[in-house]
Amino acid sequence: MNLEIRVFEHLCELMLRHDNWRYGQALFNSLYEFAPTVADKIRGTDLDTFYLDDETDETFKNLSTYLREMEKSGKIVQCYFCGRHFFQGSICEHGNASS
Repeated sequence: MNLEIRVFEHLCELMLRHDNWRYGQALFNSLYEFAPTVADKIRGTDLDTFYLDDETDETFKNLSTYLREMEKSGKIVQCYFCGRHFFQGSICEHGNASS
């Protein structure tokens, strides 16, 4: 399953469990759960959603586009063991280098 879909599906679950979280906070935490290195890279940039209150901000569209493009181009790959995503050429926590 692609990263964008996984992140946004998990976002719904987080919003139900943590009704006091901002939408952007839940989205960023969802991304961090599935792709911690990607979340770390966008932290503090224009793609960081953490402090946003609702989904009407252009940042959400930009983050979706970024995730889709990075995965499509092969710059973000998925670990076969844990299912997490990481940058091409990185080594995941299982010690598996991406090809």
